This record gives sequence, C-alpha cells and structure tokens, in this order.
Amino acid sequence: MNNLNDPQDWNIRPERQGGGGDSSKWNYALLVPMLGLAAFKAKDKYEKTIKTIQKDLDVKYRQMLSENRRETAHLELDLEKEKQRAHGYRQALASQSKQLEEERRGMRLEREALENERARLRYAGPGGTLFHEALEKEKERERRASLALKDVEYRLVERQRAFCSILVPRARRVEMEKDLLVRTAKEPLLAHLEMEDGLRDIFKNDRSCAEYLNTDERRNGSLMWLYLRYWQLQVTLQTHQRAEAAMLGEFQNETEEAKVEINHQALVSQNQKLKEEHCYMRLEMKSELSRLFQKALETEKEREQIALAVLNDVEYRLMERQRAFCSFLVTRVRRMEMEKELLIYTAKEPHLAHLEMEDGLRDIFKNDRSCAEYLNTDKRRNGSLMWLYLKYWRLQATLQTHQRAEAAIFDTQAKK
Repeated sequence: MNNLNDPQDWNIRPERQGGGGDSSKWNYALLVPMLGLAAFKAKDKYEKTIKTIQKDLDVKYRQMLSENRRETAHLELDLEKEKQRAHGYRQALASQSKQLEEERRGMRLEREALENERARLRYAGPGGTLFHEALEKEKERERRASLALKDVEYRLVERQRAFCSILVPRARRVEMEKDLLVRTAKEPLLAHLEMEDGLRDIFKNDRSCAEYLNTDERRNGSLMWLYLRYWQLQVTLQTHQRAEAAMLGEFQNETEEAKVEINHQALVSQNQKLKEEHCYMRLEMKSELSRLFQKALETEKEREQIALAVLNDVEYRLMERQRAFCSFLVTRVRRMEMEKELLIYTAKEPHLAHLEMEDGLRDIFKNDRSCAEYLNTDKRRNGSLMWLYLKYWRLQATLQTHQRAEAAIFDTQAKK
C-alpha cells in the first residue's frame, strides 16, 4: 500500500513499462524476506546437522568408552594373571630354594655324621667300635622303653590331676589307678622295672598339688616325678648292662664257633689260610676287648664301692635327721643344723660330687614328713621320700661306673 504522506519515490510503485530502471527497489524488497527464510532454513539445517553429528559423536564416544573399558578389563585380567603367574614362579623358586637348602643341610649333616663316625672309629679303634655297635642295638630297645615310660608319665599326670580336682570323684581316680597298674604289668618293655610297688607308693603318699587356679598339670605331684626319673635311670643302666653282656657272651660263642669252623676248613682245604688268620685276629681282638673291659669294670667297681660306702654314711645322717624331725624332744634349730651339716658334707665329699645331691636333699628336708607311730624305735621306719632318693643315688653311681668303664675302653683303644 502506498503512503501518500511519504515523499516521492519512497513508495513502491508498479514497474513502469518501457524499461524505466526503477524495478530494483521492488526486487530488493522481496530479497530480504527470502534471505531471512533461507537463513532460517540454513540455521535449522545447521542445528539438525549439529545435533546429528553430536548424536553420532555421543554414540561413537560411548562405543569407544565401552571398548576402552572392555580392553582395560581384559588388560587388568591379563595383568592379574601375569601377577599370579609371577607369584607362582616366585613361590616355586622359593620352594625349590628351600628344598635345595634342606638337601644341602641334610648333606652337611650327613657329612658331619660321617666325619664324626670316622673320628669315632679313629678314636675308639676296632674294639671300641664293636662295643659301640652292641650298645646301639640296645639303644633301640631303650628308646621304646622310654616311650612306654612317657605313656606312664601321661597317665600319672592325669591321675594326679584327678586327685587334686574337686570335680573328679574318687571312684574315677581309683579306676585310673587300677588301669595304670594293669598297663604297667602287661607292658613287656616295663616288666623288668617292677613298677607296682612304686606306683602304689605314689597313690598312697603323693598328695602334692599346685595352687587352686593352677592350669599346668605338670606342677601337680612330687613323689611321682622322682619315681619317673628313677625308672628312666633303671632303663639306661639296663641298656648298658645288656650291651656288655651281649658283647661278652658274643665273644665266647664266636670263639667256640670259629674254632670249629677253622678246624673244619683246615681239613677241607689248605687255601683257607687268609680266612683263618682273619678269624683268629678277630677272636684275639674280641678277647683283648673283653679282658680290657673286665679290668676297667673291676677298677671302677672299687670306686663305686667307696661311693656306696659314703652313701651309707649319708643314709645314716638322713635317718638321724628324720628321727629329729619326728621327735618332739629335738628342737627345730638342732634339726636345721643337722641339715646344714649334711649339705656341707655331701658338697665336699669328692666321691659324691658327680651325683649332684643338693636339690634332692633340699627336697627331702622340705617334703619328707613321713613318720612311724609314736612309740616306734626303728629309725628306718621313718621317712619315705629319702629312701627313694637313696635308691636313685645308688643306681646313679652304678650307671656311672659302667659308663666310666666303657669310656676307659675307648681311651685304651685310642692310645693303641
């Protein structure tokens, strides 16, 4: 629409005929909205393209992120497998190193054992070696007897625990004692120890218990531990005695058998001189060893007799001390003086030094409270623990006599 108030040429008029040249204004007026429309369409297309590209990028990003996560998980899994494999290799290497170390240690111990055996053979000589072999054969029996004694020790500990417990009835304890008596009577390895009297003495007189809240069962009992030491000492002594008897008996048997064999071989063939000489040398060596052992044992027996005589004096002093303990006419001060004198006497006596009697004497002074009836006149009926200690010390002296005699054989063979 034309605005009549506008000046000339401000209104758009129809294009003049004849090519007047004013049609550009009309064309320009149509171009602007078209450009705006084109720009709007281009913007809309651009935004759609941007959204499409952004969507594609988001999808690709998620896909790439998912792939990266899967790849990372696979890599972590592979890394964990490699770590486990490396850990397995390290464990195998450590196990192999430990095994090699154990083998090296075993070889070293074996080499040391061989060196010790060679040194022992060089030191002891052939005679000492023969006696050592006889002793080793008896050591296996001693080991089995010691295991049987360990079982007796366990049963005694259980019996003493039942005795010291207020929760275990007396009938159960008596049943345990009967089982223990039957067990020791039927065990062939313990038959030679004659344990019945000792066990009955323990059941009757061992009333020692630890404090009320004690949880260590081995702190109960007193007399039973001394009996166990005494029985173990008996086992060791009898091991040496059997080895000596087997060795000497073997010498005599081999002497007779070898003589018969040599005479027979002499009649059959004259080509047995080397064997005859070997047999004679072996017999001579064994005969010499037997003679040396008998001589050494006789020498040590004299020393043992002196020690036993001194032990008899200790026995007399212990009886006097126990009489003073049981008598209300002897003061405590006098009894303590007797105990002190006895400790000094045993410490200074050279024939008793190897027995280490101080702890045993103090145990007697502290725990042996056994006394006979009021009008008793026999001193030997007083005391209980002291008599077992005296048996233990005498047995210890006998064992050390045999050990010194055996050591004398080794020394003699080494000097030769």
